[in-house]
Amino acid sequence: MSADGRYVVFESDATNLVPGDDNGFTDIFCKNLETGEIVLCSASAEGEAGNCYSERPCISGDGRYVAFQSIASNLVSGDNNERSDVFRKDLKTGEIVRCSTTSSGDEGDDHSSDPCIDLSGRYVAFHSFSINLVSKDLQGSERRDLVYRKDLETGELVCCSTNSNGELANGDSEYPDISGDGRYVAFESFATNLVAAPSYVEVRIYRKDLETGELLCCSTTSSGKLIEGTSHIPRMSTDGRYVVFECNADDLTSDGGSTSKYHVYLKDLQTGVIVCCSTSKEGEPGDGDSGNSDVSWDGRYVVFMSRSRSLAPGYSKKREQVYLKDLQTGEIAICSSSSGGKVGNGDSGSFSLSISADGRHVVFDSGASNLASGDDNND
Repeated sequence: MSADGRYVVFESDATNLVPGDDNGFTDIFCKNLETGEIVLCSASAEGEAGNCYSERPCISGDGRYVAFQSIASNLVSGDNNERSDVFRKDLKTGEIVRCSTTSSGDEGDDHSSDPCIDLSGRYVAFHSFSINLVSKDLQGSERRDLVYRKDLETGELVCCSTNSNGELANGDSEYPDISGDGRYVAFESFATNLVAAPSYVEVRIYRKDLETGELLCCSTTSSGKLIEGTSHIPRMSTDGRYVVFECNADDLTSDGGSTSKYHVYLKDLQTGVIVCCSTSKEGEPGDGDSGNSDVSWDGRYVVFMSRSRSLAPGYSKKREQVYLKDLQTGEIAICSSSSGGKVGNGDSGSFSLSISADGRHVVFDSGASNLASGDDNND
């Protein structure tokens, strides 16, 4: 959602959200929660809907720009690679541009996906399997997912999944997130050459500073020790100081759970402190897997999905529910509930979560039918 929670973007294969939606594919939509207006984002500058699937939307801070991935070939001219690309739509002017191109504008030669966008809409980060996006001296000929940041003002494209010396990651790097000013990009990676580490492969979380070139590993204890466990799907606070992610290690914090469960952690990259967020008010880790998290601008509030039954008093069903953790007070609340407080009767937060800048608004997906009146479409 946008910073103030007014605009929400999502993907849908529904045909009745906007007039004339008859392309038969998943599209991207933006909803104005103040006016109720909904617009089709996955369309060309002339308003023609994409001729194939569009997915994974994200939105700028003011709600003007929407980025997404699409395999459609009719959104911009010259799209001939028959692969998924990343696009940015200007909802004010209708203009749409392709982000997954080289600095000189050449299209990627393989799939690009999972975009994220900075507050202004100038920078878009994504990962790509293409081998022609940066120079061959850097990329080589081995295909692997790498993370990139596109500057849509200058056209410059830079690779983010490099170590502090500029050496390219030797393993797949995916699921980027970008700071509010576009300076920092966080991502997960299988690579073994990004930081000094054991030779065995662990998926770790990293944050790249594109101003200085510094790369920090976030999958560490408060003392800086690399953890033995798998970390996934980072999300950053707007200034890039705080990173949240899911991890199944048992040595991240003293209150972490066992390696058989994934928990959500917040890392303060300024102090090095790391805390477990998927805990009850009393600090007990949840008894089920937690993940798919997001964090408010100041790092105080963390929203996440969990299958735990022990996080909120009185809740006993092992469904996926959405929780909001206040790291200042320790309070935790179920968000996937109706206005009357009835907890959702289906899984929630399985695919996407988002929190507004101040932590007041939370957006999530749900299969529940009892969260809002009139929800009888069985989806």
